[in-house]
Amino acid sequence: MKTSNLEHQWNAAKPEHRETCRCGSGKEPAWVFDARQIPVKKVCDDCREEQLRGYRPEIFTDPYYEADEEIG
Repeated sequence: MKTSNLEHQWNAAKPEHRETCRCGSGKEPAWVFDARQIPVKKVCDDCREEQLRGYRPEIFTDPYYEADEEIG
């Protein structure tokens, strides 16, 4: 479907949405995945270490880590 010139102008005029991290740094966050490629948390470089501190380190390196909860 071809867009009209008016639609193109309207879309070009919309400001680009940029998500910022919840920590207040103003930086763009990115997903951190565990070794099984399951999304864990969205963080920026400034808060990454602090936000991931509560997770066991092996979940990021060992895809066969032991888990009590069902992973699906």
